[in-house]
Amino acid sequence: MTQAELFLNHWDGTRETEKQILHFDKWERNHKFNHDSRLDKRNTKKKIRYKDRLKISAKELAAIGGTVELDKKEVLEKLKSWGIKIHPNTLLNYEKEGLIPPATFRNSRRTEHPEETPAQAYAAVQLKNGYIRLTYDDIRKARQTAIQAMDFKREKPDIEIERLIENIIINNLRKEKNIKDLTPYQWLISRMVESAVFWAWMAKDPESFSQILK
Repeated sequence: MTQAELFLNHWDGTRETEKQILHFDKWERNHKFNHDSRLDKRNTKKKIRYKDRLKISAKELAAIGGTVELDKKEVLEKLKSWGIKIHPNTLLNYEKEGLIPPATFRNSRRTEHPEETPAQAYAAVQLKNGYIRLTYDDIRKARQTAIQAMDFKREKPDIEIERLIENIIINNLRKEKNIKDLTPYQWLISRMVESAVFWAWMAKDPESFSQILK
């Protein structure tokens, strides 16, 4: 029997006793909630820090069904090491706009991102603020085209990535415009190919690209 029930059995009808009943009932509900929360935390599997996860090879990580994930601070630190400083809200905007992969986990205290997030965020910043200066929509299309081309590249390693990107863009334009002659759109095709190739290069090896800019 709870304290509130005990008070209720001996309630004499006064307002003071009613306050005591309400007080103990509220205290018990809060205490039970906090107790359950502590149990949930104890039962939750402990997260492995990124520095410790680096000691595990990708093959060993795949064997146990795990993936390397970075929290928001680690993503921003990685970008900073490549010469890019952005606000945490910018990272969230990039995710909403489809410029980087969606977060794998998010709550009020922590956000975890896939391992490729820093490289893709670096490519997005360079395409938006570099000499090309694309819009979010153009960067999103370049990212989608480059990812599709890189998937084809794994199946056909002999074909150059630039050729794959150009073929994807031409096929997409033909379906979108519903025309066979794309001569009037050559300037657009060249710009889209250039953007997607730059994205693929920067997302694959941002370390080397950042050294060139330095």
